[in-house]
Amino acid sequence: MSRFWLALFLGGALLPMSSQRADAATTVVSACGQTVTRGRAILASDLDCRAYPGVSLRLDKAQLHLRGFTLQGPLGGTLEPEAAGLAVVSCTNCRIRGPGTIAGGDVGLAIHSKASVSNLTIRDAFRQGILAEGSVRMRGLRLIGNGRETGSCGLAAPGFRVLGRDLEVRGNGCGIRSRSVRLVDAIIEENRTEVSGDYGSSGFGVWVDARSRIHRSSLRRNGISWGGGAASCWGVCADIVAPLGVVRVAQGDCETSVVDHALGSGLCTMDGDMDGDGTADSADKCPYDAACSLADIDGDQIGDCCDTCPTDSGNSGTDDGGASGTCRPSPNVLVIVGDDIGWSDYGFQGGPGLTPSIDSLAADGVVFQQMHLPSSVCTPTHFQLLGGYHPVVPFSPLVEPSLPAKFSAAGYDTWQAGKLWRFTPTEWGFADSAGNQAGPIALTGSIDWGRKDWDVARCGSAAPQLAACPATRDWRDFLSESGREAPFFALLTPQLPHTPFDPPAEYLAMFPGMSDTQRTYLAMLFWFDNLVGEVLSELHEAALPRETLIVYFADNGWQRMAGPLQPWAPETHRAKFSLYELGFRTPLIFSGLSDLDANHREDLVSLGDLHETLLASGPGSNEQHGFELRSAMVAEIPSPREAVVTYFASSNLVDGYVVRTPSWRYIRDEKNGRQELFAIAIDPHEEQDRFPTADLELIESFEAMIDNWLGETFPAAMD
Repeated sequence: MSRFWLALFLGGALLPMSSQRADAATTVVSACGQTVTRGRAILASDLDCRAYPGVSLRLDKAQLHLRGFTLQGPLGGTLEPEAAGLAVVSCTNCRIRGPGTIAGGDVGLAIHSKASVSNLTIRDAFRQGILAEGSVRMRGLRLIGNGRETGSCGLAAPGFRVLGRDLEVRGNGCGIRSRSVRLVDAIIEENRTEVSGDYGSSGFGVWVDARSRIHRSSLRRNGISWGGGAASCWGVCADIVAPLGVVRVAQGDCETSVVDHALGSGLCTMDGDMDGDGTADSADKCPYDAACSLADIDGDQIGDCCDTCPTDSGNSGTDDGGASGTCRPSPNVLVIVGDDIGWSDYGFQGGPGLTPSIDSLAADGVVFQQMHLPSSVCTPTHFQLLGGYHPVVPFSPLVEPSLPAKFSAAGYDTWQAGKLWRFTPTEWGFADSAGNQAGPIALTGSIDWGRKDWDVARCGSAAPQLAACPATRDWRDFLSESGREAPFFALLTPQLPHTPFDPPAEYLAMFPGMSDTQRTYLAMLFWFDNLVGEVLSELHEAALPRETLIVYFADNGWQRMAGPLQPWAPETHRAKFSLYELGFRTPLIFSGLSDLDANHREDLVSLGDLHETLLASGPGSNEQHGFELRSAMVAEIPSPREAVVTYFASSNLVDGYVVRTPSWRYIRDEKNGRQELFAIAIDPHEEQDRFPTADLELIESFEAMIDNWLGETFPAAMD
């Protein structure tokens, strides 16, 4: 919690808010055998369940925070036969957060759907430390001393993908067994099994069946030892066991070799025979991108860099890493846009902790902290998102195809709910919508989506979930149509926290001792995040046959507000309807895909970059409305953007140009005839205008950027 929030709540006002949220949504795990469905569970102290004859804790679509404590399960291998395979923690679609420890059991953590785990130690399980029947995301995880039974591992997720960062996998019977891995900053060492006779599938660091990548990691002294003798597996330590050519080790330290479980030889860097010399060796290099497939897709009997996937409604243009040469299905695309939210008000940005649903997307995805919008009001943002062009360029979906129209042409189902401007959903290119009708500016009834039928007792993270949330009924119906065999593009733009300011009374009551403006905004923000949570829950429960790329950003900053919430935003223009940072900046989140590692980045990006990236994620595009960000997300390559330049005028309130670089924000205010310059990297709230003392060459460089931008945006006018 930030310092001004602490100051705001001094005097006891913090406690009622915290207690209300805890009472409604938090379960204290104090006894063995509890089940937590949805909501949040916490350990209040160490919990010893060694004598309990069942699963110590079950989580169903819930979060567990261990808060530094240990959950100790039964001593593995000593259970009654009918209790064999018993887990300490069993979870279905859960999140587990440390610091803390899960110890003992036949299985430390059993995952029955996907899960996210961070800052946690799992140790001393008799069989598997983690046994997963779904994809696993890990960060700061320690798997120590698990798998005392032959063939058991620190983590076993056969058939599923494992993503991990900052891992220590040490002293287990074997390390990680999965379909594929993407590991960064991992230590996988001394995972060994002592056997006599057949080794089975024991004794390796990492065993995968499909394309994988290991970066900045150490794999050492993993293998099998016969009777305490030298470690051996096919004659070498089995640091990596994989089909030929699917594992890439970048900036890593692999003490011995890859062992190919078909051919029995190879090197850590091998990618198959890419240079045509007939040998798969360390001289073979292949770029890690959509054009590099190690499966035989072009039919020449060789898996090489000439193999690419067809880009159509069923394929995204990348292979799935398997030997069959099949292509990875194109993902669904869900874009959620917040309406009037300050960039610093999210919990993951240091805000008051009222956005757990959006925070969860940020925790598991790629966050570009520095996306800058074309204006500080909603309509231009919506036009550039859907049209691609900067909003000063006239665009009509009746003349040129829009973003949803291009998705439709590529075989996607398209759907929209919430605020939409000037054109009907059909005119914008959506095949279906939540029933909006055309109006002169915004669509009549569009502001109702997500608000109408909102029931506090049935909707939101603090609700008991006795029945489905009626406010998201049409979204639920869309997801269920025909089993969603085709990919979809969906745009959700609820008018929240935007006016009308009518949050439920229960949410207003959470914020005593504030001005009406402040408490209303916070209640509306909490309401919006609850709606996002319902949308994500419906998506997860739909169990769709393909992954969904989830994108989140806000259309502009919050209304002008002074006070402890935003002390840098006085009543004069500093946010919405202004030329200042608080009105233009928003975090941009990409989440939901298995090949996205959690990563918060400071690259400068624009809304045009998002438009280009969405097209590249589905229909494919070379339109150059911006820089496509997939390589920045997947391969962690910096975005090439050096500046965002925009012009914004609205009513009689504002008229001017803005140049935003990583270090500076230059404002040329045409309405008031003044210039301002802020060292934004060290002065993010624009408290000190440096224009009066700025170097003339620096100002001239910004003016040149404006001239260049005008020439690119209006080439005919500049001739």
